[in-house]
Amino acid sequence: MQVIDFTGVRVANSSFVNALVSGLFEQHGEAIPQKLVFRGCLPPIQSLVDAAVALGLTKHGERARP
Repeated sequence: MQVIDFTGVRVANSSFVNALVSGLFEQHGEAIPQKLVFRGCLPPIQSLVDAAVALGLTKHGERARP
């Protein structure tokens, strides 16, 4: 299990979180949630992480389509 720990992070922007998170989900799809844990996310950070995950999964789905 891999951990991305946002403890102490009070501010981030969507570009940073997208760059950190969405590519993983774009490449690996639904397999990532069993291998990755996000910790210490304040609500604004959690919203950015959720959006980045959704973006990555959307892109993963688009790549899988013929």
